[in-house]
Amino acid sequence: RGPNWYGTYHVDFYQKVGIGLGADLYFQRLDGRGGGSFTFYELNNNGAQQALSGTRKTITSTLQYQRLFTDHLQAAINFDYSGQSALFTALPTTTSTNVSVTHSGARSTTSYVVTDTASGPSHSFGGIVQHTVAFSPDFTQSLGLNLQDNTNPGAFSRAVGFNWDTHVSARAFDADLVIATNHGSQTNTIGTTATTTPVIGIQRVPELAIRARPFQINTLRLPVTGTLTDGIYDDGYDNIETSRLDFNAQLGPGIYRVGDAAVINATATVHQDAYGTGDLQGALGFQGTLQNFFGHHADNTLVYTDQSVRGYTPMPSLDKLSGSNQISEVLNMYNQAYYHFTASTNYDFTTKFLSSINYQVTVNPSPYSYVSLGTSYDPHGTGYSPLVIEFATPVTRTDYVQFQGDYDFQQHALQGQNWYLTHTVSDCYVVRIAYHQPLKEVDVSLALLAFPGQTATFGINNNGPIVAQPFGY
Repeated sequence: RGPNWYGTYHVDFYQKVGIGLGADLYFQRLDGRGGGSFTFYELNNNGAQQALSGTRKTITSTLQYQRLFTDHLQAAINFDYSGQSALFTALPTTTSTNVSVTHSGARSTTSYVVTDTASGPSHSFGGIVQHTVAFSPDFTQSLGLNLQDNTNPGAFSRAVGFNWDTHVSARAFDADLVIATNHGSQTNTIGTTATTTPVIGIQRVPELAIRARPFQINTLRLPVTGTLTDGIYDDGYDNIETSRLDFNAQLGPGIYRVGDAAVINATATVHQDAYGTGDLQGALGFQGTLQNFFGHHADNTLVYTDQSVRGYTPMPSLDKLSGSNQISEVLNMYNQAYYHFTASTNYDFTTKFLSSINYQVTVNPSPYSYVSLGTSYDPHGTGYSPLVIEFATPVTRTDYVQFQGDYDFQQHALQGQNWYLTHTVSDCYVVRIAYHQPLKEVDVSLALLAFPGQTATFGINNNGPIVAQPFGY
């Protein structure tokens, strides 16, 4: 290691998979204007795993690099490679590359992004160009263009998106004039027959959105916000082209104290749509919250939500609204950070259905340990769900143990047990042992830290590698 680079080495033993060898390297330029990381991991499969996956070993590698060329130009590259393995999620072999370049001028910013991913017979390529010009603090324009190609066995698709946004800010409102379109096609090939269909989407040609600055009704101490949107839309999902005027307003939230131990919070909303077809759709919404405090160690919160929808929309993919009428309750009992008990449920007046009652209790005997218990009760006949148990605590100064599992009330037994033990040797080596009871498997990992004098920091419920962070620049 040196002042501008360091790394870690680790050895992992998976009882039912094999042995893994890995290294992580972090580096930065001497002038501090760039840096990144490189990881390499080789998993050597045992006989059983070779028979399952058909491979002797799997290699996984990641490269990340960022470079600041000048005060106005910077670039970044990310490369990931993962071979076929039943231990990781990449099946089959996957290679991914991402390159981005950004140029920042006095009043403009231009970004270029290219992505390329290959996974077995599938391949995807994407590109994005984004250009933004600030003519003044109150007037900006941005232009975006994106391309996405996807190739799969028997299918190919290409989509091109265009977005133009003119933004204006004023004392009383903000406004955006947007033109957003999507184009492309998808080709499916079966035998010698190829079928091509267009890529569908919602075209905004154009759309003007005006958002009023929030203001307040002083006599009621209520804030008010509103948005008016007018546009012409080509809805490919619903096969319709029409104009649409949309109005949204929110009254609140209003917060009022009731005595010394209760708080009421209320919000009302109005939503109205008018379409060029002559159709109208509107919605009125309300949400009220009543929170009661019981001393300094408990509180109860009731939340009532109601939304009434009337009318018809010819574009449900854009303006689908649904009614609701329900109430929920949450009870909290606590004593600073030492313990916290929560019980919650919900009742739907429309369907006359009471949801499960959820219980959760967390105890923190010390800043470095905790115990968590959670379950739920179904009032419709199934009773209590398995009790989820988690705890983590230091055993000695260099040993840390964690447990995850659940207790089944019907089986009267612990199930799904997972034990984790972490041991640090002289702040230089880290040994991890994991036992997974459902798999009847023991995994062992050995890591060599690059900074022997740096104390490893344990985190509650943190199963990741305990290594120093990458360089910041």
